[in-house]
Amino acid sequence: MTLIELMVALAILGLLTGLATTGYQALTRNQRASAASRSILLAAQEARQQARSTRQAVRLMRTTTVENGVSQPALRWEKPDCAPGDTWGTQCPRTECLTAACGASGCTCAQVGDAFAVSPELDVSSLHGLCWLGETARPVATRGSSMCDPDGTAPVTGSLRILRKRGPQDPSVPDRVLQVDALTGN
Repeated sequence: MTLIELMVALAILGLLTGLATTGYQALTRNQRASAASRSILLAAQEARQQARSTRQAVRLMRTTTVENGVSQPALRWEKPDCAPGDTWGTQCPRTECLTAACGASGCTCAQVGDAFAVSPELDVSSLHGLCWLGETARPVATRGSSMCDPDGTAPVTGSLRILRKRGPQDPSVPDRVLQVDALTGN
């Protein structure tokens, strides 16, 4: 082999390696987003089940988590505490928790689910504050800044969207739409 043939072979090898790396990165990014999307669906089902079993309001909330020293957006379910002295759970959640997340502005929670990282390609802002009320697990959409309001209405069909960006410069498009039954919360 001559030196020119060797250089051409290395250039072709470098080009193919670069293409393979780009494709692999896109594949792992898509798998990470799909896994986060499945985790969101499981967290919603777990929140509904917690509301039914404990007969108290349970909601989905955005938060942050630290993975490998990097802060990332995350999602988890929270069960806000009832009013002090309320042993029957008739004043749930506490007034402080209607507009604040657990650990903020005096809102405390009896239980919280595991926070799982949400892929940067996903936008879950429409799920923030989605609440299942106790006993019936009837879903209630966030109204302004108020969450878990018993007088609230069910989420509008098609409003609970998980948006995904396919590329860094691409606009967000609906990846999944949660359809929640207004009566049972399924």
